[in-house]
Amino acid sequence: MRILLISQYFWPEDFRANDIVLGLRERGHDVVVVTGLPNYPGGKLFPAYSLFRGPYREMWNGIEIIRSPLLPRGQASGIKLALNYVSFALLCSLVMLFRRRKADIVICWMVSPVTQVLPAIVAKALLRVPLVLWVMDLWPDSLFASGRVSNGRVIRLAGKLTRWIYRRCDVILGQSRRFVGHIRKTGELSHDRVYYMPQWEPPVPVADFDQGSLPPLPDGFRIVFTGNVGFSQDFGTILEAARRLSARTDIHWIIIGEGDALPWVRERIAEAGLQANFHLLGRYPFSAMPSFYAKADALLATLRQVEIFSMTIPTKIQSYLSSGKPLITAIDGEVAEIISESGAGFAAAAGDGAALAEAVEKMAALSERERAEMGRSGQEYFRKNFGRDELLDRLTTLLEKEAESPRDPDTVK
Repeated sequence: MRILLISQYFWPEDFRANDIVLGLRERGHDVVVVTGLPNYPGGKLFPAYSLFRGPYREMWNGIEIIRSPLLPRGQASGIKLALNYVSFALLCSLVMLFRRRKADIVICWMVSPVTQVLPAIVAKALLRVPLVLWVMDLWPDSLFASGRVSNGRVIRLAGKLTRWIYRRCDVILGQSRRFVGHIRKTGELSHDRVYYMPQWEPPVPVADFDQGSLPPLPDGFRIVFTGNVGFSQDFGTILEAARRLSARTDIHWIIIGEGDALPWVRERIAEAGLQANFHLLGRYPFSAMPSFYAKADALLATLRQVEIFSMTIPTKIQSYLSSGKPLITAIDGEVAEIISESGAGFAAAAGDGAALAEAVEKMAALSERERAEMGRSGQEYFRKNFGRDELLDRLTTLLEKEAESPRDPDTVK
């Protein structure tokens, strides 16, 4: 099967799309990737790339990558980010016209923004093949939830665009069960066009990380948070929990990552006098995560108390479950259900600093044996629900079925 995968983000950026493509190729499929020039998360083009020189065509692990020019996102400010989104949508659509590749099916792996699906719709029309959209972020809900956009008119326009896009896809996959219902409602789509397809945890190239570069971690009870340090991650609730536990000098909050909220977090830590409890270690590659997990007593995930986040399964949840360490979460909805079903840890309500502090104290009071048992329960749940081979097989079967029965390029129902 010849597959054309379109995503604004791809290698050398660190996204799950990279392993999806590798997995499809492992199963004997010919995959071509169309993506942008890498500039995430720093906002500048990676050192080996240039707007004028590209490279606009590369080979990676035997996979052809076609790149589209775009304007870098900068520090995710409103205007620069909007230009980044629009430039990729327009210029990549032109790339589809001039660098057309034969394909049996088009798949678009979509984190924000939804505008990156537009080149996939162009490819679907040009090649007259089905389009499968895999949704990781819900629009326009994620615009409001991120706090970057509050203008009601802009959000309504984004909602209309999202509905228009959804209705031009043959099949849509949602990364959580709650996503499925939301997508069906937004696009007014029938049940046979929207399916649940969670993400999996890619194999971790541990050998790529120098264990000697791991920073020293403090003694005591270590709570490790990894990933984006953004306003969506609700560090206000984490700081409130830490403030309530400030007398516990043995409890340490270890933050691995960077993001828009990091300067704000640093200021609040200083104001609250929590410097001895917080350890902001910066960004590390994906290959370093197992080393940090191994040093953790518990792994932390939080999101703001917003409806869209109750529908979401952050990718770090799969990573955490697979690590064999217990989890502490302050996320409503689907994540709380996973924690309850798996027995992998304790779930506090989103936005509730007091409940999060209570969950941390409760976890710290357990014996190492009890925490290890929670970790094993999480691993077992991961194997049953988020196994890479099983989900890749499901994805491949679905793509093959759609490729064998192409539909009209203007499908809207």
